[in-house]
Amino acid sequence: MNTQLAVNHELYWQIMDTAQLFFLSKGFDHTTVEDITEFLNISEAQFLYFFPSLDEILELLWAGILHEKLTE
Repeated sequence: MNTQLAVNHELYWQIMDTAQLFFLSKGFDHTTVEDITEFLNISEAQFLYFFPSLDEILELLWAGILHEKLTE
């Protein structure tokens, strides 16, 4: 894996993890892209490179939870 790809992969998961923390603490309706970008010290463009919206992250998180439940 090249270095740039590894960095991008890591940032993807950092965004997902941070979003999940904000969703749990503030609720989805009160979480903004700005909350996540400020926390991670990244630009909105970096966020949008991976996710077109917070809805996309929420859908991915729900899909992961559903998958875990179905495979237990």
